[in-house]
Amino acid sequence: MDTIPVTIIYQGMLLKGYANPIQAIPNSETACMTVYIQGWRIGTLCYKNKIWSMDQPIDPQFVTELGNYIYSHINSIKKAMNYKQ
Repeated sequence: MDTIPVTIIYQGMLLKGYANPIQAIPNSETACMTVYIQGWRIGTLCYKNKIWSMDQPIDPQFVTELGNYIYSHINSIKKAMNYKQ
């Protein structure tokens, strides 16, 4: 997977950036990516055991919304490409 563009509205702010996948373990629910917002690296976002977490102290609600946004974006691309896992 390549760089994932991110555009999300959080607490009335339009935040733009991208996420670079750094780890994906085949046939598992674990994935990690480095996230950049407004040109700043905000940390590493990971999905493990059905929970989004970040290695930096960031609002947990934002982390969940960001993770869900990225997950939705990836799934829409897979659907458009008729990707079967």
